Amino acid sequence: MPLHVADEIQVESTAQLERLQRKVVTLGLLGADAQQPHPRPADSENFPRINVTHDGVVHQVPGFPLDVGPGVEQDEVTCLGRHHGGDARAIDAGQGAQLDAGCGDHPTGVAGGEDGVRLAVLDQIRGHGEGAFFLAAQSLDRLFLHREHLWRVDHLDARSEIPRLAKRGSFCFTARKWPDTLARRIFMTETPSLAPHDTLAGRFAGRVEFADHFVPHPNIQHVVFDFDGTLSLIREGWPEVMLPMFEKLLPPVNGDDSASVRAMLLDDIMTLNGRQTIFQMMKFAERVTERGGEALDPLEYKHEYLRRLEVRIQSRVESLASGDAKPVEFLLHGSVALLDCLEARGWDLYLASGTDEPFVRREAELLGLGRYFGERVYGAQDDFMSFSKKQVIERILRENNVDGDELLVIGDGYVEIEDGKNVGGLAVAVASDEARNGAGQFDEWKRKRLLGVGADIVVPDYRDAAVLVDVIVGK
Repeated sequence: MPLHVADEIQVESTAQLERLQRKVVTLGLLGADAQQPHPRPADSENFPRINVTHDGVVHQVPGFPLDVGPGVEQDEVTCLGRHHGGDARAIDAGQGAQLDAGCGDHPTGVAGGEDGVRLAVLDQIRGHGEGAFFLAAQSLDRLFLHREHLWRVDHLDARSEIPRLAKRGSFCFTARKWPDTLARRIFMTETPSLAPHDTLAGRFAGRVEFADHFVPHPNIQHVVFDFDGTLSLIREGWPEVMLPMFEKLLPPVNGDDSASVRAMLLDDIMTLNGRQTIFQMMKFAERVTERGGEALDPLEYKHEYLRRLEVRIQSRVESLASGDAKPVEFLLHGSVALLDCLEARGWDLYLASGTDEPFVRREAELLGLGRYFGERVYGAQDDFMSFSKKQVIERILRENNVDGDELLVIGDGYVEIEDGKNVGGLAVAVASDEARNGAGQFDEWKRKRLLGVGADIVVPDYRDAAVLVDVIVGK
């Protein structure tokens, strides 16, 4: 909302005295949107009055500014000192109010500086250390352009107002160091959500990616985890068991190219990752039928696959059971730290896996995860209609009488990500490279796939567990 500005102002000595009488600084934060008389690419003809702002827009702003002046429609580098009737700055009254890089058409000034001026409080914005906007009361290299007026310091809440304003129009803001700790520069463009998310990403030691639509969920109380590839690595390499089995059992057809067939089958397998194993077997049965073969019951394929997989992982299970191997060797990097963070918040944790439930329970105990999940462990059944991750999520919401915004879903499969987003939850995708646990690198196939189905945040592991949880809730 523009402020009232006179068409012409004769700058006289009385005006200079009026500046000195001002003890309340109205523009301690860029809280007003002043309009110059006759703005144009050339220099403005007139200067704004002393009282260019009014209480109707700039409500109470605690703190006292140093060298502040939001420019309006910057077209020309024009800086006039107060001796020429321009805007005075809060301190060092003999010099003009100016931005380090020059101001535009004369910026809205602040009260003259000899009387009642103190240093601005530099940490008024909630969440500044968490990827929000840290508005320093210093000269700014860039303008803050907006389509709505901002009326007080805590109106600029990074968890709500900045993303909302960003959707309304582009703007940019630069915070300079003062004295040497404000080292964050933010540019908002026509894809504005990228800038605060880049800022959030800077808090992570490892890799992370935020979707444009990410918004913190401060009300989370329930967390649903996938198991294999999300927490447990006991079954790492399972595609190397399923794929060769499918290649061997798939009927050949004329013109087959082994590389193309392998790619087709692997795509089928990974596309259904996160769903119950039976669905991968059902898809394979379709491929067999397409090629003129006689498909077995998908449940038979599933049992054969589980038999082969058990052979592969038997030594891992036995070493964990005997104590020869430590659970951390078969947990995704940072898993315990993440679970501890979530437990400390008092959130209820659930396991929901496409792996058969008896195996999930066995391996969760071997990994020492039972104390986090208790009886809240769910897995696939031979009667596949009796279980799904969607059913688990709906049950959690129903039995606890909560909405989806209290739900966090964490997994490396598209099913849990999609199901969580469909009820309004927040989804953290784990694009884990299981074969190189601890390397901190994305599995690119997972990353693209999980972003494509709506994941809010993508991480390769949990090396930044505490930061991740803070960001999730908007701290």
